[in-house]
Amino acid sequence: MTNYAVGHLAEEHAARYLEKHGYQILNLNWRTRYYEIDIVARRKKTIYFIEVKYRKTTNQGSSLDYITPKKLDQMAFAVRVWLS
Repeated sequence: MTNYAVGHLAEEHAARYLEKHGYQILNLNWRTRYYEIDIVARRKKTIYFIEVKYRKTTNQGSSLDYITPKKLDQMAFAVRVWLS
């Protein structure tokens, strides 16, 4: 299975988990030409923008280690575009 396929499967699992916990999935893999938001979900009156990171092991660091300041800036830009 390719890394892309594994990542997409992880995003689908995360979306199902969120749905079981009362979130409405608004978008899965929403993307612009340059940026992507893995999951956009709503629960009550709050919209959540979710980045899914899957790692088989923590040998190369945890998933949180891969959410860098650059990635946060990219996500913030994508969120502004989504909101517009």
